[in-house]
Amino acid sequence: MLSVCFPLFVGSTPVLSGAIFVVGEMLILPTIDSTISQLSTAGLIGLFFGLANVMSGLGEAVGNLIGGQLLQIGTEVSYLPWVVYGATGVALFLVVLLLKKWQPLEQLLQKAATQDDKPRHAPRIQPGPTKNRSHPFSGWEQEVFFRKKSHPQR
Repeated sequence: MLSVCFPLFVGSTPVLSGAIFVVGEMLILPTIDSTISQLSTAGLIGLFFGLANVMSGLGEAVGNLIGGQLLQIGTEVSYLPWVVYGATGVALFLVVLLLKKWQPLEQLLQKAATQDDKPRHAPRIQPGPTKNRSHPFSGWEQEVFFRKKSHPQR
């Protein structure tokens, strides 16, 4: 048991960093998708999601490049990467606080939160197959669709 857990304790900094990253990603990604869908119009939702994903990809690429360079510099100056990471975290926290106070964005979010999200005309979908009524499943029932049909004894 100790041999399985030992690598987790020896190199706990990468494991802890990875866990923090994963938890943060789990919290922020659904929020981003929800905010994009609320702020966009129906005709431009694809464009909004596309731009958001392009910006996310560019940020990830630039972040990996700069992070790698900082870790390489960190072999000579051990405190520098941590100071830069900490300062970047504080700066991003302040940017988020300022965006939260920015009136145009707040008004858009309030308007999006009060909108009715129901479609005007919902399509009506038949619960069973609409074509090939001569098919054996023409008497389709939802709860027995994937089970073998039992035929009455004659």
